[in-house]
Amino acid sequence: MKAKDVFLNGCNEISKAFIEYGFKPLKKGQLLQKRSVENDMVYEIYFQTSQRNWAGSVVVWPHCNIYSNELKNWEKEHTEYEKPEGLIYTNTIGYVSPYNCFKEYNLAGATFNKTILEIINDVKLYFIPIFDILNNRNNAMEFLKINGTKFNKWTESSLQPIAFMICFAGRENAEIFLNNFIESCKYGKRIRNYYNKLMENEDEPADFLEGYNIKIAYRNGIKI
Repeated sequence: MKAKDVFLNGCNEISKAFIEYGFKPLKKGQLLQKRSVENDMVYEIYFQTSQRNWAGSVVVWPHCNIYSNELKNWEKEHTEYEKPEGLIYTNTIGYVSPYNCFKEYNLAGATFNKTILEIINDVKLYFIPIFDILNNRNNAMEFLKINGTKFNKWTESSLQPIAFMICFAGRENAEIFLNNFIESCKYGKRIRNYYNKLMENEDEPADFLEGYNIKIAYRNGIKI
């Protein structure tokens, strides 16, 4: 069997386990998707693979993605995103779990069935609880305001949802989210310095990972 067929066969086997959770298989099982009750938030489990697959190595990298259609429209007017997606949060399974790495699964060979069960188990343990926490807009705003993206003891804080918080939670709650992040992260001083530079020149380029999210916050009146 070709590596591509092994991969897609694996995706289809995995997808069967998540139909009961409300996910619909798309792209031959490579993408699992469902919507929130209010039909705005979209939850995805995506299985990435490698172009370098061969008979002895058919890799799978599971990702989780959460989007908002209304946020996408807001981003068109309030951010400089070239292609707004309405992304609230994304991560790979290795960084929301004890693996603490870019976790790779290999579907090749005699361990195919065992690996399928391992992926299913890990997705249930580490992705599904995140979707449950952010199962609607109000719950998502409340959790993020208090906890940020610390969905469990292994997940690091991130400013990915800052646009979502500004758009839906309002300035006060967005400021709580932002300032909680700054207080807990290791580079809070760098963020403050960059924010001060934006006050002098709002086009000041960002030279670190969360810089663009800080610029979004500044340009939308969120204070630190």
